[in-house]
Amino acid sequence: MTTDDHLASGAALNTLMREEQVRQDAATWPAASAGSTTQIGFWLVDNAAVTTEVNPAMGSMLGRDPKDLVGRSMFSFFDETDAQLLRQHLASAPDTPGGLDVTLNRPDGAGLHCLVNVTLITNLQGEQVGVVAMFSDLTMIDKAGQALRTSELVVNSVQDMVSLMDRASCYLLVNDAWCRALGLEREQVLGHRTSEVAPALSTPERITAFEECLTRGEPRVLRATVQLESVGERHLETTLTPFRSTAGDVVGVVSVSRDITDHEATRQALANSLENLRRTFNATTDGMFAYDADEASGRLLFANDRFFEMWQIPVELSGQTRRADVMEASRKLFADPDKEQQRIEAILALTGPHEDRLVLRDGRILLRHCVPLQDGNTTTRVWSFRDITLQERAIDALRASESQQRAVMEAFPGYVAVVDAKGVYAYVNRRLADLMGQAPETLIGRHMREVLGAA
Repeated sequence: MTTDDHLASGAALNTLMREEQVRQDAATWPAASAGSTTQIGFWLVDNAAVTTEVNPAMGSMLGRDPKDLVGRSMFSFFDETDAQLLRQHLASAPDTPGGLDVTLNRPDGAGLHCLVNVTLITNLQGEQVGVVAMFSDLTMIDKAGQALRTSELVVNSVQDMVSLMDRASCYLLVNDAWCRALGLEREQVLGHRTSEVAPALSTPERITAFEECLTRGEPRVLRATVQLESVGERHLETTLTPFRSTAGDVVGVVSVSRDITDHEATRQALANSLENLRRTFNATTDGMFAYDADEASGRLLFANDRFFEMWQIPVELSGQTRRADVMEASRKLFADPDKEQQRIEAILALTGPHEDRLVLRDGRILLRHCVPLQDGNTTTRVWSFRDITLQERAIDALRASESQQRAVMEAFPGYVAVVDAKGVYAYVNRRLADLMGQAPETLIGRHMREVLGAA
């Protein structure tokens, strides 16, 4: 190169570096302004692609001292494929605008992915005397791209419908599951409002939740039944979450919709089953209630209407009745509250089922049954009460009648015996027993042949 050529080359290089610095200072390089370590290297070569000068950033990118690069061919720092592409790019400049992706070979064996743009250098006579190549380190951009691809893979692997909308409800992102459910291609959706591409999702409840999410900056959850293009009617649970900028402003909403159709069907079937069970329990004449013995608040797990009627507890209080309330109501009906309290404590100490009779102050007689159910470390107690007042009174009446009949037969002056069809004594009055020289009770249950002997 002549002196003029060197002056022209140096001036061109200084001009480009100053312009680049201005661009960075003006924050027109987003990665740099965001604190990225992206580097800009300047590589000055002559018409034979021999290095005449590099800036420190270029030396750092190559992993070499800038002075060691002077006099060496630019192409020696690339593999054969990239070197050939670079030759073609230099030869076609400035007719071929735009940059070229290449990989620099470093001494440590690592490759550095870069974008190179070239500018011709001319002398004062307008003759080309070299080229300035500007190399941009794409490492951080590659990492960001890889992170983006990973995020896309993760979002698209989720079976829930995921979307991102701006404040105007225009879609910025939709995942594969969203597209499948709506039967739409991604290109048909992005940039369009929900009401335009997915009217089934644009319900009044969802619009209200969307606005609240934006204005209050708080998540919203809603459930709805919607008609989806590809799968028909489905039950969706949608969570709307504010999407914030780095400054903390809400700039959009992330929507995640989960198909809970099967869950909802199971829930409804369980609800129907519980309702049928409740109706069945309410149809019985026994009063029943159950509770978790380890539950501190004493909440009842179940109690049927007959139980509340039997213990004179208003049925409208069923939702708030606790074990303490049951005990309070019971004590009002116990003939001896303190004694019954002790009996209940004794029953609770048992590990197996217990059954006994309970006489109330108002004359009713209840058959009480308590069963402890063990499930792991949890004990559930089920109590049932059957009103046997009429049954007990009937038995007492029969016993009284039998006693009267016995008194009549004992007073009869003759000899009386009752023998069943098999010839076994069922009753012998005392007059006949004395005649036989035995007590009446020793004769009952014995055969006539045993007592009288064979005929």
